[in-house]
Amino acid sequence: MIDALDDFSMSLISSKMNKCWMQNFSKSSFSQLVTEPTRVAENSSSLIGHIYSNRESNMKHVSVIKTSNSDHYLTVAVRKIGVHKQIGKTRLDFYDYSHLTP
Repeated sequence: MIDALDDFSMSLISSKMNKCWMQNFSKSSFSQLVTEPTRVAENSSSLIGHIYSNRESNMKHVSVIKTSNSDHYLTVAVRKIGVHKQIGKTRLDFYDYSHLTP
């Protein structure tokens, strides 16, 4: 699995260049996971915070956090992690050293 996260400073909301950008990522099996504007000004908005993944099912959560300190919002991605479970019994060895003298 490969993820790409960055502020590419290129809005994905509209533009022929952006459509070409997205087509190139799509050809490489990447999906853009952020769907709402990440920068909002008084008269405009843009989606410049990009999060791409070639295995979207391994993402647990992707969101945009609207902070009041800036016009540029925070993009967040939480990946699922694999936990390998051991099948069968676990052996635990215990040694009693209490009978030994120091």
